[in-house]
Amino acid sequence: MIFQKAFYEQKGFKVNGVAFSNIRYADDTVIIAESQEQLQSILDNVTTISEEYNMKLNVKKTKVMVIERNPSTSCAVTVNGEKLEQIQSYIYLGTMITSDGRSDKEIKRRISMAKSKFFQLGTILRDNISVRVKYKIIKCYVLSVLMYGCETWTMRKKEIRSLDAFEMWIYRKMNRIRWTDKISNEELLKMLNKERNLVKEISKRKIKYAGHIFRGSGGEHSQLIIEGYIEGKRSRGRPRVDWMSNIKKWSEIKNYKELKNLALHRDEWRRLSNTINLQEETDSEHESDSG
Repeated sequence: MIFQKAFYEQKGFKVNGVAFSNIRYADDTVIIAESQEQLQSILDNVTTISEEYNMKLNVKKTKVMVIERNPSTSCAVTVNGEKLEQIQSYIYLGTMITSDGRSDKEIKRRISMAKSKFFQLGTILRDNISVRVKYKIIKCYVLSVLMYGCETWTMRKKEIRSLDAFEMWIYRKMNRIRWTDKISNEELLKMLNKERNLVKEISKRKIKYAGHIFRGSGGEHSQLIIEGYIEGKRSRGRPRVDWMSNIKKWSEIKNYKELKNLALHRDEWRRLSNTINLQEETDSEHESDSG
């Protein structure tokens, strides 16, 4: 009721003329606005109407973030005269959201968390159990931590390298192979009779999730954000690698309409997710830290 009253006007970020003003999950709420003035107006409404229901916004836990290509803009927003802290990153529903809109910091964070979980399992992994069982333990307890939310990642060459390096780190630690042993990654993979699989698994999950959105199973808002027109002008320079860029590159289908039609045929889409080509993405012409 508070938000129904607070957002009686069509404010927020517009896609195809539809305003996205807030994201709510229990009491974890995101308010979206296109300008500082609009955000202040929305916050004033929320604060005033909350008081009518004997509720109060927690100023210390409420933060402000400006999402832009090169974050530098300050945003002075207040609640009852108290200025909210502006931040560059925030953990929302278990995922790090950053002011530059990239996935690299979240991927680094996930790798760090997965390594910590690996070390917690050190005693178990040093026990006299088969390698097959060790791999199952790693997949269940370590990789599940790493891949939380991976369906939403945008992966460039840099992120793919980091994930590949983490996978090889796991193999070396599990098999007690040190860097001083001077065994290359390729030699190690041959010794273990394995292939790099982590990035492929993440890509499969992302392709499957994309099919879910293309078919409309995720709701009209998810599909609208993917397909809709965003008002405003694009900044100068080469376009960034975005979420859809990965899907088009891996599927080798550049036309969105073809992708969407293919997703309607679940069996064909499932085959696509099992046969994606990642080599081109690692050599992508879009890869650029400035893009």
